Amino acid sequence: MVNPPTGYWNIYGALSWAADIRDAHHSTPEGRRAGPFGGANIGKDAARVMQDALECGELRAAGVRAEDGVLVTIPPAGWRVVFARPNDPRSVVGYSEYWKRDQYGPPQATRISFAEAREGRRFPLLRHWVTPIIAQADLARWAGEELPAEPPERPDDWPVPAARPATEEQLEWFALGYAIRALEGGKPATRDELRDAVVRENVATARKAEAAHVALPARLKGPDKSKGGNLPK
Repeated sequence: MVNPPTGYWNIYGALSWAADIRDAHHSTPEGRRAGPFGGANIGKDAARVMQDALECGELRAAGVRAEDGVLVTIPPAGWRVVFARPNDPRSVVGYSEYWKRDQYGPPQATRISFAEAREGRRFPLLRHWVTPIIAQADLARWAGEELPAEPPERPDDWPVPAARPATEEQLEWFALGYAIRALEGGKPATRDELRDAVVRENVATARKAEAAHVALPARLKGPDKSKGGNLPK
């Protein structure tokens, strides 16, 4: 198993962290309503939730190329492909005369990228073999946790700029501007809408975004009925 670069975890390490976070989220009503382990994902294995997030692009991973150590971006399709290794069993494609040898095709494609990565094995990506890694900051951002430092190195083809967490004042102004624009559009901003905008723009964590929504003036806030709402009890 390749030792991941500074600021990254391999898939095994990322899964161990995610499982702990899932348990912590499920211990509170707020955690069971929001975040990747809440709502419809309550009760799901952390590995299943993470695999779904990687396959749809909600969580993005990088890969270390085997031949030169270069970091590359793993697109969602890289997690959805089913592949074979050269020494995997080969399927029978036909028979010659019964006294001759059977004819075989290429190895059967039955391997799943996430399962291989979970066991510490490489998988193919654009004619290269890569060891997948996930930035600790990206994993925390996805889970709505406090952000650690950004990794010192990103792939050259990384599609998402490295986040620069906002100060409390910057977050306050972002939340206020978002809420004013939403109100001018005829619909006050809900907690979930503001949280999603903050996370999408890499401004701050989901938890800080929800706190910023609470701090907004009442006239700028709309009730969120989809996940329990934020109406006074």
